[in-house]
Amino acid sequence: MDRTERLYEIDRLLKEFKVVPMSRFLEELEVSRSTVKRDFEYLRDRLNAPLVWDHRRRGYRYEKPQAGMPQYALPGLWFNESELCALLSMDALLTGLQPGLLEAHLAPLRNGFAACSAVAATPPRKLAKGSRSPTWRLDRCRATISRPS
Repeated sequence: MDRTERLYEIDRLLKEFKVVPMSRFLEELEVSRSTVKRDFEYLRDRLNAPLVWDHRRRGYRYEKPQAGMPQYALPGLWFNESELCALLSMDALLTGLQPGLLEAHLAPLRNGFAACSAVAATPPRKLAKGSRSPTWRLDRCRATISRPS
């Protein structure tokens, strides 16, 4: 598991369990305590994660956002127009060649494209045929595609 995967997994654990002891991170991430601490530091310092140690509950948690504090969000995956068209074209090609072959793997991506096209009011098939589109961000945490703000 690389650093980016660990950061997303740390974020998922904190959102799912609210308070997470270090032992849970070590078990789930299968890395050393030092690596987890470095990942925490990166989340706090570079991504503005409101990650704190809760002495009373003996675990890490996200602190409630405070007014004036920078927003925290994990980076998403960005597509420009040609990349989005290429992905949609490959999806159409794979579906035509061998229906169902990669269905389980492509379904989340297709759902994201459907959400994207709903925001853009452009059907995914029209996007695949080369219509103009803005840059899109695929947010891995929510498995949706959204317009950048």
